[in-house]
Amino acid sequence: MTDLAGKPDGLGKLKESDKQGKRRFELLALGSAIVDVIVTSDDSSIDRLGLTKGQMALVGDARSGEIIDSVGSGVKSCGGSAANTAIGFSMLGGSSAFIGKIADDHLGEMFAKGMDNYGVKFFPVTTVAVSSIDGSRKDRLHQDSDRSVSTGSCVVLATPDGERTMATNLGAASTLVSDEIDATLASDCAVFYVEAYLLDIPAAISGITNAMEQARRSGNKVALSLSDKSCVVRHRAELLQFISGYVDILFGNSSEFTTLFSVSNIAKAAEEAAASGITAALTAGDKGSLVVSPAGQIFDIDAVPAERVVDSTGAGDIFAAGFLYGLLHGGNLVDCARLGSVCASETVTHLGSTPKKDLRALAEDNGALIGEYSSPK
Repeated sequence: MTDLAGKPDGLGKLKESDKQGKRRFELLALGSAIVDVIVTSDDSSIDRLGLTKGQMALVGDARSGEIIDSVGSGVKSCGGSAANTAIGFSMLGGSSAFIGKIADDHLGEMFAKGMDNYGVKFFPVTTVAVSSIDGSRKDRLHQDSDRSVSTGSCVVLATPDGERTMATNLGAASTLVSDEIDATLASDCAVFYVEAYLLDIPAAISGITNAMEQARRSGNKVALSLSDKSCVVRHRAELLQFISGYVDILFGNSSEFTTLFSVSNIAKAAEEAAASGITAALTAGDKGSLVVSPAGQIFDIDAVPAERVVDSTGAGDIFAAGFLYGLLHGGNLVDCARLGSVCASETVTHLGSTPKKDLRALAEDNGALIGEYSSPK
């Protein structure tokens, strides 16, 4: 890939008062709390299960159970798109938090403990109080019907080419409603990060909007992940409204961006993003990424080669973690994309979205770690 325009924008510094801790978190992520079940698979198994390779399908409890019974047990870890990004950001040394809804069951406990282990402050919305998550608070019971809803899970079928196909049962996450989202938290972070998957939960959309508005009123940035091509197809109009009204930083892969802007290739999608006046990162796997500045510049960044490609699950989420960490710690856009690529290159080498290596050490070894805390323009 070659440069399409200019030099990267520099990024400004936070006011001294902000650096001294007025904001509680650097990154606050809002998304579906999901426990991933990752298994190796092949194309014929995906066809037999009626799934579309490389995409995410929403399934109910019964269908999820059938798929799990069919594929057998796999590697389990706390996941979900925005949660993955919060974890990656924390592993790099940043302060991150996550808002998501779980049930009072063993998967909910697993998710909560996993977030704690990775240093992510978890603000759980629970169907029944889970006192072991945070002894300082008890979550109210929102709906009696929620008692029978399990914590969300996602069966990830990883094929030998590194592609991932997902069957997601949102479970308790699907019962999230707007008044359960504490919008005031969005004023207490430098970047408020949202996954587009949440648009599949209509009852939560006004709460998401309120939180985005709160972030913008507080002078903070709003970041959005496009999540999945099928999600973009379902919610293209809403996504375009969010982007024009609230979003400062947009993440997605080539198929998601080309679908969003109804264009034929990633270069044209980058041009459309450049016209919108936002920061955007368009990833293209081993072909690298295109990064767009608010001034409309487009930068072409090579990928960091992976040792091997086993499973691409969460690679985009971890790229976003590295990119945002760089953005908040003094990096220019090209350096931020390189840090994101270093992080993503680790994630694809094993099953599951959670990095196995020390991301901070990996970034240092690759000369990609970015230092002082700053604010994105």
